[in-house]
Amino acid sequence: MKTSLNKHWLAAGLVSLTLITSGSLYAQDYGIHFLGGTTDPVTGSAGVVPISGWNNFDNVDLTSGTITSSGGSQTASMTLSGVGANRGWNNGTGNGGDTSLNDGYIDCGWTSSAQNAIVTISGLSSGQVFTVYLYAFGNSVQPQQGSVWLNDYTVNGVDQWVGLLGVTASNPGLANSGTVPYGPWSSFGYVLATPFSSNFNTGLPSASDFGDYLEFTGVAATGGQIVIADDNDGKAGRSALDGIELVSASPVPEPSVMALAGLGVSLLFVIRRRLVRA
Repeated sequence: MKTSLNKHWLAAGLVSLTLITSGSLYAQDYGIHFLGGTTDPVTGSAGVVPISGWNNFDNVDLTSGTITSSGGSQTASMTLSGVGANRGWNNGTGNGGDTSLNDGYIDCGWTSSAQNAIVTISGLSSGQVFTVYLYAFGNSVQPQQGSVWLNDYTVNGVDQWVGLLGVTASNPGLANSGTVPYGPWSSFGYVLATPFSSNFNTGLPSASDFGDYLEFTGVAATGGQIVIADDNDGKAGRSALDGIELVSASPVPEPSVMALAGLGVSLLFVIRRRLVRA
């Protein structure tokens, strides 16, 4: 009878641990939109991977701020630095969703200015892995002629150089093959820009290489931090940065779930001792 009772205790403990450790996970996704001095915030769901709860910042005057995760359960901090960090521009008006995300941006100036913007996101779960999307749709197609360098973006030291779509183009026939399209963002939707491993200002990419967002995969929050640099090499002309999306690639348990899991393990240890004594 005693052995049977202890078996029931063990079964109950295993069920309890299963229920505890199957608690909720949080994705810790974050969305950041730079208004560029406009009043066109993202108020709904937006992004290549649609998320809600976007953090909208007037980057013309911003130096730092708090960002909240899409689910609202986690917070982190963001700091803007660099000589081009407080510049702003805009493309038009949006709908509170994707077109608003691609309206308003950090304007890093032209090649002769050698300006950049650095976005430092801190307070993330250390080692947490993200896919990072950079939204880069500006007022004009970039680069516009053979003497202008590609646009440069860096995430945790990894560079991508790209050609960007835009609202206008002073020289629409600027690519090696074909004419690069231009117009409002709504006429394109999301187009992944072709990344190049180095910068150049001769032999511009073909029309099909131009896009309006970049993707960096497997980005770990080293020490809880991710650093994003816009026009880091000081060569590109007007590397627009409309927004940043961090999509968690490895969800982590809620802190309360971890605490309950510890209690579950302790319960199983006590039950094991009862069985041994039996």
